[in-house]
Amino acid sequence: MLTTRDAEKCIDFYTRVLGMKLETFGAGRRALRFGEQKINLHDKSTVTDGYAAHPTPGSLDVCFSRRPAAGRS
Repeated sequence: MLTTRDAEKCIDFYTRVLGMKLETFGAGRRALRFGEQKINLHDKSTVTDGYAAHPTPGSLDVCFSRRPAAGRS
């Protein structure tokens, strides 16, 4: 999760300069996608539960996910 002070400027930078794709999912949540990976966006002005006591613009809350190898779980 990327916490931002200004979601529109953040989206503009990551899509225009870095070539990431904007994705909207769930109840209007947004993420920046690159290949099989994505970074969820969080606007500092909105309340969200469960990831940081004091969200700070520019900070990241990183979680890696992967598919298990064939025959493994």
